[in-house]
Amino acid sequence: MNFFESIKLAFTSISVNKMRSFLTMLGIIIGISSVITITTIGNSLKQTLASTMNDLGGANRIYGYVEPFYPDDDEDWDTWVYPDMGDDDYITDEDIADYKAAFPDEIKSVIVQNYLASGAIFKEGGRSANVDVQGTSGGYLDITGLDILRGRDLTSDDYSQKRHTAIVSDLFVKYALSPDEDPIGKEITVSLPDGGAYSLVIAGVYKYDKRILGNGENGKSEKELSTPIYIPASTSNALSATPSAGYDNIQIVANNGVDATTFSAETADYFNSTVYKDNKDFNFTCQDLASELSTINKVLDVITIAISVIAAISLVVGGVGVMNIMLVSIMERTKEIGIRKALG
Repeated sequence: MNFFESIKLAFTSISVNKMRSFLTMLGIIIGISSVITITTIGNSLKQTLASTMNDLGGANRIYGYVEPFYPDDDEDWDTWVYPDMGDDDYITDEDIADYKAAFPDEIKSVIVQNYLASGAIFKEGGRSANVDVQGTSGGYLDITGLDILRGRDLTSDDYSQKRHTAIVSDLFVKYALSPDEDPIGKEITVSLPDGGAYSLVIAGVYKYDKRILGNGENGKSEKELSTPIYIPASTSNALSATPSAGYDNIQIVANNGVDATTFSAETADYFNSTVYKDNKDFNFTCQDLASELSTINKVLDVITIAISVIAAISLVVGGVGVMNIMLVSIMERTKEIGIRKALG
């Protein structure tokens, strides 16, 4: 019996026993498909997380926080009180400058942030827009993935000179300003919730991105959204009713090729051995996206392996069922096979 005759006989047997053949193939298809599906889902989750991390600034982004010394024992939490931050507890511009000088080859940029007002309103000529005024430093839009459509981003000169420079969204321009007017260089007045107001000059317009800034606030329409207005953090601090001596958190963007996890530990060691060396209430901690993603990937790997083992067991059970069907098929045809062998 040659190869083609064997193929012909196989198809003949399948056509004669349609239900048995269907159930046999179904067991094999379901078992193999389950293993492939689980592996594909695990890889897709990893790729999605990596893509999301890149949208947030990539694996070279580090978050630094000023935090108090928390109690080590559970019993001490009942009496522990969060300490108030004094002027010496904040990270100052001088501290950041010294930090950059200490790691010139590792640091791409250091971003600072603070909030001036939420729910502020800009009105002019019957047009209005809800805005949140946020202080930041040059490079923030770049690391968050927001694109400049017109004008420019904030610069170091804006920060050092405490200029009233503002970067507004395209939605702000669409709903608050005249569509025929060039927004660059225009002076706007933003009203505060407490009745105060201040003037800003538009230096740039960025594209509002729903993926980064959110796609709505409790079902609000596009016109009702509170879009951020970015101004220099130094200006925001100066305009604040309660200005601070510095910042309680910073964002560090490391240069390409720098291991973010290692540099994150080095950054924490630097600040704790210099700025917070003699501070009894506060210290400096760091988190990096790369290590967080690595931890999540490890959890996903364990889950994928566990589910794959379950799927493999199902596949083995299905295989045993197929073997059983094949054995029964052979046992039922013992006489027929014997006759065929005798006849040659």
